[in-house]
Amino acid sequence: MEPALISLDVTPKTPADREELARALQALAAEDGNLEVRAGVEPDCTVIGATSEAHLEEIVDRLKREFEVEARVGRPTVTYLETLTRSAEGSAQHVKMAHGQGEYAHVSLRLHPAETGTGYSFEDATIGGAIPKRFMTSIDSGIRESMANGVLRGYPIVGVRVEVHDGSYHDTDSTDAAFRTAAAMAFQEAAKKAQPLVLEPVMQVVVKADNRHVEAVLEGFLTRRGEIQARTHEADQEVIAVHVPLSELFGFEGQLRAETHGHASSSIRFAYYQPVVHGPAGDDEPTSRVGAPRRPAPNLRTNAASVPEPDDTDTGT
Repeated sequence: MEPALISLDVTPKTPADREELARALQALAAEDGNLEVRAGVEPDCTVIGATSEAHLEEIVDRLKREFEVEARVGRPTVTYLETLTRSAEGSAQHVKMAHGQGEYAHVSLRLHPAETGTGYSFEDATIGGAIPKRFMTSIDSGIRESMANGVLRGYPIVGVRVEVHDGSYHDTDSTDAAFRTAAAMAFQEAAKKAQPLVLEPVMQVVVKADNRHVEAVLEGFLTRRGEIQARTHEADQEVIAVHVPLSELFGFEGQLRAETHGHASSSIRFAYYQPVVHGPAGDDEPTSRVGAPRRPAPNLRTNAASVPEPDDTDTGT
């Protein structure tokens, strides 16, 4: 499964559309391993993530044409991640009284950074029955829910190893829900102390351009935080391989055509994630719009990323 590099919000227009959207996305996700579906922050909002804008266009188009789902579609944005850079501990108690019934759970855990891309691992390191084994599944679930919400900017956390090393329970008041809540709280406490940082996707861009346009191409990459990886000469052309943050590539293809008068070609593929130096852009981050219905998009199943060119006249309404 390739990483979801670009995502957008989809909000159904009616309750009936909400049910149809859920069924449609379930069917699409079952056949497309590169489609990511998760709950959004706003009520009834669903976030769909894909490997490229063309991939998103295809999904939105199918929702409209095949499943007849009426929904408001947001603007595609770059998918950032969060990760941890040091080990830390966190502990939380969930104590509540509701309708004459108590709720109790206490979870203590340790977080350790793992290599980016290795995902998440969970270990029960408790001894002496501090927490009954039957609650470990709920603790794991609470941690996963907390990871999905991040601690810095709300981006999913990746590359972390979690050890549950202590806690306590009550014979009658401890429940799965209580341990899920306590685990999420403990994870948040520890993650904030683990020096979290934001990661951004970096793309490998390969441009083949006439020799007379090479300098313009190189200058363009410098303005986009590009790092030159290789330069190869082929007759009267030069092939340039560069690593560029995906957030810097909006409008790249249009600029390349303008600077080279059409005498250049390019390919863009995902390379890796790296720490964000200056932080993701705010509300003015360049984005583009994927609408529905759209013309049929190619059935892309690669990790290529098609980056849109902003339309200055697009108000997003």
